[in-house]
Amino acid sequence: MTVLNIPMNEAERLVALRALHILDTPAERRFDRLTRLAAHIMDAPIALISLVDENRLWFKAHFGMDVCEAPRKFSFCSHALDSYSPFIVTDVAQDPRFTNNIYVKGAPGVRFYAGIPLRGPGDHIVGTLCVLDIKPREITTSDIEALQNLAEIVEAEMGHLELESVSTQLQRSNQKLAAVILASPLAIITCDRQQRIDVWNSSAETLIGVKASNAVGEQLAVINEAMSDKLFEMSQQMPKDGIVRGELFDIRLADGYQRHLELSVAPLKGVDGQQNGFTLVIVDITEREQLLQKSEYEHQLLEALLNNIDAGVAACDESGILTFFNRAAREYLGEPISSGAEEWAQHYKVYDATGEHLLTAEELPLYRA
Repeated sequence: MTVLNIPMNEAERLVALRALHILDTPAERRFDRLTRLAAHIMDAPIALISLVDENRLWFKAHFGMDVCEAPRKFSFCSHALDSYSPFIVTDVAQDPRFTNNIYVKGAPGVRFYAGIPLRGPGDHIVGTLCVLDIKPREITTSDIEALQNLAEIVEAEMGHLELESVSTQLQRSNQKLAAVILASPLAIITCDRQQRIDVWNSSAETLIGVKASNAVGEQLAVINEAMSDKLFEMSQQMPKDGIVRGELFDIRLADGYQRHLELSVAPLKGVDGQQNGFTLVIVDITEREQLLQKSEYEHQLLEALLNNIDAGVAACDESGILTFFNRAAREYLGEPISSGAEEWAQHYKVYDATGEHLLTAEELPLYRA
């Protein structure tokens, strides 16, 4: 009878198979040549590079059979997924696992099967390099060794496909990242641990006043010594896996003007996880600081003005907390209390027109306003 073999690590094996990005890809000569060579070595009519997914056997290359896939439940290859050893059946018609197999009872009438497991990512078995014959036969040790050598070549070629896929994905990610960096309104600079610059975006050009063509490849100290010193200082206090954010410093730029900047620095790491450089993100806060200073000056000027008039002036927030008493108000009423409007009337003795009843919070003109 036909038995569907499901290995214990089926979920992980399927993840490894998909990581190759090989299923349903077009035929390729490099794989076709390997199946022809396997058939020639074994003097057999059929050779396949088969990959086993959930429900089917899919052939990356096939020699002697004009099919691209087959149902998994009738596959010989699914029985080779549990072990790294070759799976050999000298006469499948005599094996109870394949008694009712359609490829044994019908065309092409398979009687011999030899499958070499193919390893994918994580050393999981994803399929086989297999040779089939329509007559029973024995297989020699040298034949098995030859097939194993060919299987290693197949694995290497599949690894190349995986690398090509990863490389393509990485290239797309890098293109997206480059677009973000280029379009960012923030000045973004990257450099190695010796502060040699390799990224200098357009916002950095605008802020620092130096073209990327003149900055990339130079030491940061050559472009701006104050920024180089600040990076060195921040790198000394950088946590092992952390980011130093929002450090403020002043520098004089190429245009001669002094700017007030906010700098954040993050470590750059290589594929080995070791830090090999820095990313600098710079925000020019000069105008913001000037506006804050101007606002503070205007606030102080207004407070001075209000403190020098004879009318009492008080202010509160929407919750009824007093936020300002000018000099005259403090002389008339004393210091402002910290409690809400419901306490004002009692504390400051605020009565209605009859002079008999304290006003409620809702009746106090300041709170109502």
